[in-house]
Amino acid sequence: MVIVEWIVPPSQPAMGASPFQSGLRRSWGYITDLFVGGLFMFFINDLTKTVVGEARPHFWDTCKPNITSEQCKLQYGYVTVTWHNCTNPYGLSHPRLVDSMKSFPSGHASLSVFSSIFMIVYIKQRLWNTWSVLGAPSLQMIWAVWTIICCQSRIWDNRHHWWDVLGGGLLGTFGALVTLHYFSNWFIREDDNDSTTGRDVPFQRQDDHSSLFSRTSIKRLISNTSETDNHSDLRHDDRELRDINGAP
Repeated sequence: MVIVEWIVPPSQPAMGASPFQSGLRRSWGYITDLFVGGLFMFFINDLTKTVVGEARPHFWDTCKPNITSEQCKLQYGYVTVTWHNCTNPYGLSHPRLVDSMKSFPSGHASLSVFSSIFMIVYIKQRLWNTWSVLGAPSLQMIWAVWTIICCQSRIWDNRHHWWDVLGGGLLGTFGALVTLHYFSNWFIREDDNDSTTGRDVPFQRQDDHSSLFSRTSIKRLISNTSETDNHSDLRHDDRELRDINGAP
């Protein structure tokens, strides 16, 4: 992002800052948005995993619960199995046993979809009109293919069910849209927004100053005119008095 913001300057650069400084400031803000959004996604995903508590596809082999046929008959064919019932044949630690019952939703799927949508929209806003015809779409395709492979690998590795990956993808899509809309403002630069208003403001100020000066000039003109009229009236009255006094 730092390189892209540096080589693709805004239409109205900030005053008193070099292109590298402006690009570094903007890219740091976008990276912060990506980090904060991903952090919220991680907490929401982990909370959902803990509340749902769905077993992973490999849970039965990892846990090897101590369940007998007599227990199944007493419970009408259904027995609630948790990590407390695990015999733990592989000697796994307690956190790993608990993690074997946190399948929904897929954390890898949610974070990969979240970051992929974030970067695809960023490439669309920054490089779609400045790079070659195949440059920006190729980068977007790389992000999309990486996300698909990451999500599919969770099913291949027997770590998640397909509905876990689907739920994680939907959660990541929702988180990316919220982050883009409320945090990053769809990567619309403030310099581009202020470019039109910044050009209009000096003219408005100039008009305001000119109107102020014009009002001042009018006031002075009126005051000067009134003073001239008063002087002429006084002179006329003096002439009339002189004529009256000089008459026989």
